[in-house]
Amino acid sequence: MENMTLFFGKKNVAKPFVVTCRRVITEAKEMYSNGRGFSIQNVFFKNPFVIVAQPTPLSFPSGRVGPRLLMYYKRITSLEPAVVVVGPASVTAPRSRKYSLLRVDQPKYFDGVATLVKVITVNGSKAGIQLTYPAPVMNPLDWYRQPSLKSWSLSDFPPLSKMAQLFLKACSRCVEAGFCYIELDLSQMPGLRLIWTSGKKSFFKDLFTKCQQCVKEEAVFAIRVDSRIPDRTELLDLFLNHGGDLIVFDEVVLCDKVPPEKSCYVQTNVNHLSQLLNSRRKTCVTGVRPDTLLSLVSS
Repeated sequence: MENMTLFFGKKNVAKPFVVTCRRVITEAKEMYSNGRGFSIQNVFFKNPFVIVAQPTPLSFPSGRVGPRLLMYYKRITSLEPAVVVVGPASVTAPRSRKYSLLRVDQPKYFDGVATLVKVITVNGSKAGIQLTYPAPVMNPLDWYRQPSLKSWSLSDFPPLSKMAQLFLKACSRCVEAGFCYIELDLSQMPGLRLIWTSGKKSFFKDLFTKCQQCVKEEAVFAIRVDSRIPDRTELLDLFLNHGGDLIVFDEVVLCDKVPPEKSCYVQTNVNHLSQLLNSRRKTCVTGVRPDTLLSLVSS
């Protein structure tokens, strides 16, 4: 499978940008019409577009799925992307009332989550979710906008064995709820990335192995990383050697240590979209930020 590319649009989308994106989306859908998609594991991608996870203030501080969030994703799915990745979704109860993250740490939240899956899949899209462990007492939107806002240590978090169990339980419940794409976040929130930077590499060997066993072939198993992670090549090798399907990079610098079919890269230039789709006509996943897609829907 050819290289996969993630594209992040800008928050305030100019009209030429919208027109170009709409044209590229139309061309790509024609390219993948009549069932000519492709599969990762047993998950079929009907076209190349994946809506990536992005924090939104529309999530209730309680962590439950509400009407506004359902309408938000209903609008997103109106353009029928292949996969819509919701989240970040917290695997633990936040310690701050300011949090606006989905929660998947207890069964009581999954009635709303199951409704979210139904909204996403009604037009034939697949539902994905990003699992994260946020900072103990910080608004996750602040962390997302300014990652260096505060430094944390492992003493601010529960024991590693408990954190691993939280991720495994959430992973299992999300697969049961119908999600076809499970992504662990080492980029947007500090929990997992802090464990890696603290040198707890055996934690990830065990976590990746057990998460892959939960996912099996029913879903795509992915991680999301950025260039700030030390010893990143070792982390990527560990993930791929323990059942990982896809690595999402938050930058465009190619990593030659990862096979193209296992790689997703952030694209920040709309002019690259047509070139990418033309050069990789058979298999090319192009991720789009929710705010960018909503600009296309509204235009």
